[in-house]
Amino acid sequence: MGGLEGTLDLGRTEGVRESGFTERLADAVRATDAEQKRADAASTALAEGRSDDLHGTMLSLQRADVSLRLAANVRNRAIEAYREVMRMGG
Repeated sequence: MGGLEGTLDLGRTEGVRESGFTERLADAVRATDAEQKRADAASTALAEGRSDDLHGTMLSLQRADVSLRLAANVRNRAIEAYREVMRMGG
């Protein structure tokens, strides 16, 4: 090992599991789902009279909307990238 690899860490950490694309995507889907459930619970509570926090409910609904739009855009970009790769191969 005569190069820099022997003297520098190069970002490797002991005992830390690397997070791949699939895990990050799954985390994002879970976060989007959680936002949707929070918004649903907030709007249900408001509609049933268990809450009078209209402002908080609207914020929750907007967060859920933005989260879902982002997820849809990521999905669309991933599909576009897949199609582009498939065109390159054939």
